[in-house]
Amino acid sequence: MQYHAPRAASRIRLFHWLIAALLFGAGAAAHAQQVRYVTDLLKLESRTGPGVEHRIVKLLESGTRLTVHEEKNGWSRISAPGVDEAWILTRYLQEESSARARLEAAITRMEAAQKSAGELREELKTLRATHKSLEQSRDKTDSRAKSLDAELSALKRTAASAVQIRDENERLTKETEKLGSELNALQRDYKNVRESRERDWFIAGAGVLLGGIVLGLLIPALVGRKRRRWGEF
Repeated sequence: MQYHAPRAASRIRLFHWLIAALLFGAGAAAHAQQVRYVTDLLKLESRTGPGVEHRIVKLLESGTRLTVHEEKNGWSRISAPGVDEAWILTRYLQEESSARARLEAAITRMEAAQKSAGELREELKTLRATHKSLEQSRDKTDSRAKSLDAELSALKRTAASAVQIRDENERLTKETEKLGSELNALQRDYKNVRESRERDWFIAGAGVLLGGIVLGLLIPALVGRKRRRWGEF
């Protein structure tokens, strides 16, 4: 009996330690902060202590988000917006937000989605209008490019014609200059020939005149001589 008594005492102490550890764990779990929501009641009283005899701190709206710090005797020590610390009946708390709050949140999300969808529709409408405008601009640009190509081709043809005309003008100018030079030479030759002919006619006329004078002088002398001869007979 003396041998087994220490072992039994050790087992009892170990059992006590296990119970203490479980209680400590339960207490720690009870003291862990948790998020809870006020149930779907319209108003819920929060008090300064865990009991109805304590003063009311604030009436909390349904769906109010709370932080639970401790649970005790069916009451929970909480903090909430505008409330640093208060106690509230645990049975009025739930892990999810109230149906009304969820409905309001869903409605808010739906309205936001509808607004976003409307904005997206307007943006899509604007993008379509912009796309159409860009297509029209592209068509105008293509048409203008074709027109410019046609004008460029015409200008090239005109430029080629202008080059040909310029070359022809230069050729005609050179031929005109050549013909002018030849005309000037012919005019000089004609002038020289005319002057030569005039000199020849002047000389011929002078010769005829001189011959006439000589004949005019000789004929009377010859006539007088013949008369004297006839007188001698």
